[in-house]
Amino acid sequence: METFLAVAEELHFGHAAERLRVSPARVTQRIQALEREVGGALFERTSRKVALTPLGRQLRDGLRLAHDQFMSAMDEARTSARAPAGPLRIGFTVTTGGGELNALVRAVERAHPDIEVHLHEVPITAPHDALHRDEVDVLVNWLLYESPEITLGPQLAEHALVLMVAAEHPLAGRTGVCLEDLADYVLVDMPSLRRPSGDPWFVPSRTPSGRVLRLRPVNTMGEALSQVAWGKTVHVTVTSMQHLVARSDVVFVPIDDLPPIKLGLLWHTAHENARIRALAALATSRQISDPQSERS
Repeated sequence: METFLAVAEELHFGHAAERLRVSPARVTQRIQALEREVGGALFERTSRKVALTPLGRQLRDGLRLAHDQFMSAMDEARTSARAPAGPLRIGFTVTTGGGELNALVRAVERAHPDIEVHLHEVPITAPHDALHRDEVDVLVNWLLYESPEITLGPQLAEHALVLMVAAEHPLAGRTGVCLEDLADYVLVDMPSLRRPSGDPWFVPSRTPSGRVLRLRPVNTMGEALSQVAWGKTVHVTVTSMQHLVARSDVVFVPIDDLPPIKLGLLWHTAHENARIRALAALATSRQISDPQSERS
């Protein structure tokens, strides 16, 4: 379309080639291909001039409106992709919707008042489904997910891992535990939250000495909590869970030999836009501060 309209306006193959920044031979090839597709000559070519045939004039008049609409749609799309304005849907789970998320939203409001932030809680058992279904634009979650479709963005914070046990459990009074201790008990497992290797998110499948960690699958966090409180299982979780579980029948014990996990931004790579990039830039530039530190 671009090549045909350029030649139709210039009535000169060389000038059209300069305008399109391609070779004259390439312009000729494109026009010949178009003429074969249409089924007739579009230009009368002599050594002195180029003129449109009646069929060429008909095609030119028909394509101009379509071309203008196409270019207008492209301009609108470019503007939308480059301008950090409009709605931004941020997803979070029950364990990731804490101070970091609040600070993130405050930073966006200060730096980009034209961005309309909408918060959406997603299931803790399948948080990334919301990205794949285009229900949220960005997810605040643990940077553990591995998928060619998902971008792992900048880190917001790190959270230590703790062991949730029943208040009457043998480990409840300990000041710390290690992976070898966990092999003596059954751990809660959510099959939907697994690494590609098959290991659970937060723990390996074996201890440093090679002992296999025993897993009991559950479907929800409520089931996990009940299993732990009952004394049937223990559960490796993040420190933020301590503030969410206000029960006297479970306690949390630090895990000494598991590194903290990173909390950050994730998004579907194909859905990236200016608002997501603006959010990621704020996180990368460390312009996000915890609300508690601001009040202090």
